[in-house]
Amino acid sequence: SQLLTVILMSIGSRYFVNTDYQGISYVLLVPITYYVCKEHRNRLDWCLLTLSFAIMLFFGGRGPLLCAVICIAYKILIRQRCKNPILIVTVFVLALILIYNINSILSWVVEISQSYGFRGSILKYMERGDVFSDSGRGTIHAIARSIIADHPLMGIGLGGDRYYLGSYGFKYGNYPHSIFYE
Repeated sequence: SQLLTVILMSIGSRYFVNTDYQGISYVLLVPITYYVCKEHRNRLDWCLLTLSFAIMLFFGGRGPLLCAVICIAYKILIRQRCKNPILIVTVFVLALILIYNINSILSWVVEISQSYGFRGSILKYMERGDVFSDSGRGTIHAIARSIIADHPLMGIGLGGDRYYLGSYGFKYGNYPHSIFYE
């Protein structure tokens, strides 16, 4: 269903133009994790894993994409635990190359996204000027700390953060993205 949604969104269907990329990402994280952690994979499994990762790369959110990359690296390292030190060094070197070339990779993702009309979070935040921005969460956390400071003993009640963030002047978020603050 996520693949169909992405296809309809890409071809410009008016019902799917504003599809939530976060929803796509978190739903695709499930099959990616499943296929990465699966003990034995056949060709279809590899195709589905690759397709899911590609969809997440061009349509997904940054957090789930990072989780998918960490899951893949973890699986490689766990599977090769002390069996093949050359592979572990190779994964480490590839990770360093990836980190060193992250801006080129992000530019490539943005270029492809713009060419084909993909609208993932990498493109969204690159257009805003910083793909590594905190999406306003630093401000949300500061307001959440103010709310906590103003109501130190009794708090504001379950779900009160959704109301008070708006009344304290924050316009874009509706919860602090922190279980502790909530």
